[in-house]
Amino acid sequence: MKFRIRTKIFLAFVITGLILTVAGTFLLYYFFTNTLKESISAHLETAVNSRSHHIKTFLDREKGTVEDLALIGKVERLLLTEKTDINYDNQVNDVNERLQKTVNSSEAILSIEVLDKNGIMIASTNESMVTDMGHDEIFLNSKESTYIRDIYFSEFFSDVVMCVGTPILSNDKFLGVIIADLNLDELFEITLDRIGLGETGEIYLVNKDNYMISPSRFKEDVILRQKVDTVSSRNCFSMAKHPEEHIGHQATEVFKDYRDVNVLGAHSYISDMNWCLLAEINEREIMSSVRKVLLVGSIIALCIIFVIYIAAAWMSGKISKPIKILRQGIKQIEEGNLDYKVGTDSQDEIGELSRAFDKMIRAVKKSRAEVDKKVKEQTKEIVEKQKTLLNLLEDIDKEKNLASKERDKIEAILYSIGDGVFVVDNNYKIIIFNKAATDISGFSSKEVIGKRYNQVLKFIYEKNEKAASEFITKAITSGEISEISNHALLIKKDGNKIPVADSAAPIKNKKGEIVGCVVVFQNVTKEREIDRAKSEFISLASHQLRTPLTGIKWFVGLLLGGKAGEVSKDQKDFLQEIFASNERMIKLVSDLLDVSRIETGRKFDIELKLTDIAALIKSVINEQKSLIQKKKIVVNLSSEFSKQLKLSIDENKIQQVFQNLISNAIKYSKNKGSVEIGYERKKKDEAIFYVKDYGLGIPKEQQKKVFEKFFRADNVVTLYTDGTGLGLYIAKAIVEAHGGRIWFESSENKGTTFYFALPV
Repeated sequence: MKFRIRTKIFLAFVITGLILTVAGTFLLYYFFTNTLKESISAHLETAVNSRSHHIKTFLDREKGTVEDLALIGKVERLLLTEKTDINYDNQVNDVNERLQKTVNSSEAILSIEVLDKNGIMIASTNESMVTDMGHDEIFLNSKESTYIRDIYFSEFFSDVVMCVGTPILSNDKFLGVIIADLNLDELFEITLDRIGLGETGEIYLVNKDNYMISPSRFKEDVILRQKVDTVSSRNCFSMAKHPEEHIGHQATEVFKDYRDVNVLGAHSYISDMNWCLLAEINEREIMSSVRKVLLVGSIIALCIIFVIYIAAAWMSGKISKPIKILRQGIKQIEEGNLDYKVGTDSQDEIGELSRAFDKMIRAVKKSRAEVDKKVKEQTKEIVEKQKTLLNLLEDIDKEKNLASKERDKIEAILYSIGDGVFVVDNNYKIIIFNKAATDISGFSSKEVIGKRYNQVLKFIYEKNEKAASEFITKAITSGEISEISNHALLIKKDGNKIPVADSAAPIKNKKGEIVGCVVVFQNVTKEREIDRAKSEFISLASHQLRTPLTGIKWFVGLLLGGKAGEVSKDQKDFLQEIFASNERMIKLVSDLLDVSRIETGRKFDIELKLTDIAALIKSVINEQKSLIQKKKIVVNLSSEFSKQLKLSIDENKIQQVFQNLISNAIKYSKNKGSVEIGYERKKKDEAIFYVKDYGLGIPKEQQKKVFEKFFRADNVVTLYTDGTGLGLYIAKAIVEAHGGRIWFESSENKGTTFYFALPV
């Protein structure tokens, strides 16, 4: 079968367009499907991680409540009192009242029982409970440490519950166990929270025996009855056996859930209870969006094919038209008309062929005709060159106008910006200076354009009034955005100095070469005034708090010393708690005053005197003795501290630094861990001290914030709620006031070492 050229061109366009459209639609479907699944997987991972965190917080909170109850003096005294003692019943009633208060204040605790060392219940908020629990799982497992019994069905409460038990010790001697029975309403609220899970999403818990232990939104009565053996649950529990292969939670591919429905899921392993938290959403819901996109894509593809069809018909006609003209010209020449011109204006191969044909015909004419033809061709060539030259000049003129318009647009934008902006070239000469820069500096654009910026604009450091221009030099030489890290001032035209915030960004051409930089600066006078007023308020409030706190301390001391009459054992315990809380409040007020001094620019009053550092450190360790014994921490001192080590320091201030570093090291160490305190002398004029622990460590992404005020790392906030985040901020200020420096090295879950160096 023979096809005309027009038909061939038409078919080529249509087939190529059809192939590209179909391929594009398929790629769009594939890309969107994978992207959607990845997005939903990431969303499920975020959701399950959030719920897992809440569950762990719930467990830690209830463990903490029971552990706090085990430390109550009344409970310890009751277990140490013989039942034949005349005050025994009164002590039982006191303990029951204290336990009932805890039950009333907690939404999760159903009842609390106190068992002696043989498992016999001696106090309880519910008298109908079993009195002998000596062989019960919760009693046996709670004798050594805090234990949480997994979810089970309680015949006494006719519902599913959990139990938390912890030992009661006196000088490491086992006295008994305290047990709290928990309802699961708060736990179920966490798993039933469907925010962000769509129409078919759900989250539920599975225990180590693969049974559901939280409600299902699709089935009823599933707790401890519905078996779950899915890809997601198997992967989750494998984390218990191979934790090194799993970091956090891990999403799965599409799989069958416990209802035999295809779902996409994610999971999180809760190691404290050997639970798995599973989050799932139906694949059908996910694919509904994909089908909508596929439908829209198909409609668009049909429209594209139709447009290609029209374009192919038009293009094939345009291409075949010169061939038709050439054919008509050949027919004229065959009939003897040698003056007929076949040539077309087309610049493609067909046009070239037609013009070559004309040349062949003209070659048979007489010499004059050849001369005329040559003159005509030369004239035509000149005209074409003139056209080309005119087109080129027109293009240049257009580019020039576009460049001028772009420059005008950029200048208009810069002049309308509220911040001061000026642009310098590689020679540091100002080429643009906006209105806000004039308003802030007092210099007009005519006074600064064409001059080196530092001849008119003087940026200086507020601290020492030295020139602050390296941020502009750095932007041009390094190609990086740079800003003044310290407080800076700008000397205005009238000589006044105003505080400013500055930054500089490099300007690069298309080749990536730096051709200048843009400098942005702001008048921050109001912000400085607000910050100063805030610091003055903190200082004033802290000073006002000191007086009543000191009075409280004095009066409590008088009561503890028996100056107002003899106090009972319970009253003495309460007074000691008040005294300790007041001491913490005084410490917080002192920290706030130190922060106020730092922020308002007032330096610490450093009173140097020759001090024995070894004795100072040992006194700080002695202050932490109770916490060291409670966590069973081993504190190792370098051999240098076995003898006197004297330096000229402010004893109270450096003691404050050691108190902060050592207490942090002990607090964030694991039980039965160790802390090292050492000394190095690498330079003659510098003494280096360090405090090293093997505890929680500091997350890498947060290490740059360690010495900022009020900063506490994410991995300790939920474990240790007390703390202000001011200690390291103040410690840094104290060390620097001595002319020293402070730094640290840390790896998360491996520990932290803090160093500080003092001049000798």
